[in-house]
Amino acid sequence: PYGTGFNLAVAPIYAKYGYPQIAVTAITDQIPKLTKRYSSLFFTLGSTTAFASAVSDILSKLRSEGKIGNKIAMVNVADAFGIELAESARPIFKKAGFDIVYDKSSPLGTQDLSPVMKGAKAAKPDAFVAWSYPPDTFGLTKQALIQNLDVKAFYTAVATSFPAYGKAFGKAIEGNLG
Repeated sequence: PYGTGFNLAVAPIYAKYGYPQIAVTAITDQIPKLTKRYSSLFFTLGSTTAFASAVSDILSKLRSEGKIGNKIAMVNVADAFGIELAESARPIFKKAGFDIVYDKSSPLGTQDLSPVMKGAKAAKPDAFVAWSYPPDTFGLTKQALIQNLDVKAFYTAVATSFPAYGKAFGKAIEGNLG
């Protein structure tokens, strides 16, 4: 299944029937607990803490190089993936000395992300971080371009490596969004 929520929801069924479940699209800090409970469940992406820490490390490096300041606008999709990543990221960003100037969640399947981007832009962040699934990544990127979001670092969690993302935004995102 695609996504953290779906993988966690079907884990008991896979285990009940003895099927191996390789959760290549799931991320959680509950890996030890879940794999102990479901011995045929395997995670490949790692933990939310490691994921959020890696983003914080990259932003910290950019800040130390003078490329960004301390202000982060953070948004997340309101399902297991986005909620857990945002919850992990808040203390990690704070410990790294960042100020989260905008912190917003939007329901899974939100079609109009313009209010989210409008709020992020109004907060005047140096960096934009989205714990997003592909539809949100595409929607947030489109809105960032439409609304001229002025950040030096723009991060979305899932879909920027998809060929369709490059085809949809091409050169428009280079140098315009972080």
